[in-house]
Amino acid sequence: MNFLDKLEAGFVSVGIPCSEFFSSEHVICFGISGGADSMALLRGSYLLREKYFPKNGADFVVVTVNHNIRSPKESLHDVDFVVKYTEKLSRVKCTVITLEKGMVKACADERGRGVEEAARFLRYQAFERVAEEIQADFFCLAHNQNDQIETLLLNFLQGNTNGGIPKRRSIFYRPLLNITRPEIESFLEQEKISFCTDKTNFDSAYLRNRCRNQLIPVLTDLFPGWEKAVLKGADKLQDDREFIQSHVGMLEWKELSTGVWGIDVSDYLALPAALRRRFLYMGLEIFQLKNRLPYALLEETVHLEKKSYKDIVLFFTKEIYGAIRGNYLTLSVESEQKLEHVSMVFTEPGAFYIKNFLISIQPFVHADEERCPKEQNITSKNILNDDNSFFVSLPCVFRSPLPGDIICKSDKKRSLASEIPLKGRNKSFIIDCFKDHVQVFAPNSDDLDVSMYKDTCDYTDGEDVWLLTIKTSVNL
Repeated sequence: MNFLDKLEAGFVSVGIPCSEFFSSEHVICFGISGGADSMALLRGSYLLREKYFPKNGADFVVVTVNHNIRSPKESLHDVDFVVKYTEKLSRVKCTVITLEKGMVKACADERGRGVEEAARFLRYQAFERVAEEIQADFFCLAHNQNDQIETLLLNFLQGNTNGGIPKRRSIFYRPLLNITRPEIESFLEQEKISFCTDKTNFDSAYLRNRCRNQLIPVLTDLFPGWEKAVLKGADKLQDDREFIQSHVGMLEWKELSTGVWGIDVSDYLALPAALRRRFLYMGLEIFQLKNRLPYALLEETVHLEKKSYKDIVLFFTKEIYGAIRGNYLTLSVESEQKLEHVSMVFTEPGAFYIKNFLISIQPFVHADEERCPKEQNITSKNILNDDNSFFVSLPCVFRSPLPGDIICKSDKKRSLASEIPLKGRNKSFIIDCFKDHVQVFAPNSDDLDVSMYKDTCDYTDGEDVWLLTIKTSVNL
């Protein structure tokens, strides 16, 4: 099959034959950067439209985005290249979207996921905005088979089993996914179509570039033909996902109140783990989160034991809460979260009441000294044997543990979700001194071994040391 035959098969694979896709009833957008892939997509689609509708086919709208992250000379060159090329084509308009200088960097800082991801996020926002404004029926993108292989490889290495680049999502269509980069370049040479080369494609600061330029050559040397195996494996996984999706579809999230969606927890627990995981992600899609939740945060919820937990937070981020509330497993936005969560900040010594606890914070007096000797290292391990007393610095906070918390240790970051068992989480409390350590208070609980937490508090270098003592069963 030549390039045009494969491109036509690509359109069929996304659900619409060219005899319908390019009809005059449609307005079709193309995301064109000026690179080889997008130029081949535009040229090939133009030829197919002329083949099926030589006089009155669909209107094409080319959308090119200047991200303003390269030098002005490079960015403007690529934009000008695309504009001038489209001027030569009939029934093709060009729209240029220019992002403000520094916008991509600001978005990357806000999302915390790198410049490359931020550029992609803003680019898709621009595509969707243009498509809505002109009421486009389809938006074609130029991801090719090599892009698919890179994505599958990166996803696998990062623990993501949700597959690669979809052929179709919403109005976005990717008909080049069955065509390799060499086939694309051969077609452009045949058509005498030039293209732009983005120098950032060779910048190893980007993970995808390191994969393309460093990892893939090694794999090709060690495992000739590995690309076909990866693509075949992805097809098999897609069959599995469709099967799982058909079974998950028998259940649905219900809106319990504004901003709160849920499912009867017994129905959820009746699902096998694979269906639970997919069902959770379906629920998260309702909230259109800026960032996809990593599986590590959801793993505990996926593997809930078949017993009843009441009013307990399972996971949370700045955007979403997952919890069991009564008989329901719920997802809700933070502003709508109604679960009880104990939290009180202490900035000075004194006696305080919270929940059913009396908390006393007083200067620590050691032996005959008026205060703890400033040159002595004081630890909970070598001084205290009382499970209700803790060394703290001020300010500190007494609060419920939440599995989204991250403890920053000297050796590595630790997640409270992994260190505090779910069955003990609603019985325990965190004493957090904002100094790279936390302590756990678990009254009347045999579920937790708290010694490892009490050993984490060290105070040196002349710090003021305070003794926090908790008395339980206080009648308020």
